[in-house]
Amino acid sequence: FGTVCTDAVLSKRAYIYTWVIKINAMDPYGGDMVIGIASTRDQTQGNFSDCDASYGYDCEGRLRYTYNGSQSTFDKQDHYGSVYRANDVITMEFNTLEKHLKYYKNDEDMGIAYKDVDVSKQYFFAVSMFKEIDEVQLLEFKNKSVKIQCLV
Repeated sequence: FGTVCTDAVLSKRAYIYTWVIKINAMDPYGGDMVIGIASTRDQTQGNFSDCDASYGYDCEGRLRYTYNGSQSTFDKQDHYGSVYRANDVITMEFNTLEKHLKYYKNDEDMGIAYKDVDVSKQYFFAVSMFKEIDEVQLLEFKNKSVKIQCLV
């Protein structure tokens, strides 16, 4: 049990990255599943959100992050969106131009989870799962180039 990351590194160019993830199976009472982006692929035995420059949304509707030594903890986690469970579809959108990360649950916009994400770093899509029953499926991945206008 631990974290699964993609092999692909996200570019530092201006893109909107979108992942659509289906929660195929999960303990009905919840757990410690986290969906997000991580700046390292080294945290395979634990929760990726414990590594620096990592951002996630957990199944209990909380934000889980670590940045510059500042870390969310179980007694002090930011409430963000609604709880997700088996059969829910979570969409994660990372806008590198606007430097924010946001989530949708079953197409309902949860709003911006993280502002001012450090886009000078490279990130990997990551999911942490800790129960034997936990199973997710990546349904879709898209990256859309963002046009930058120069106003003269």
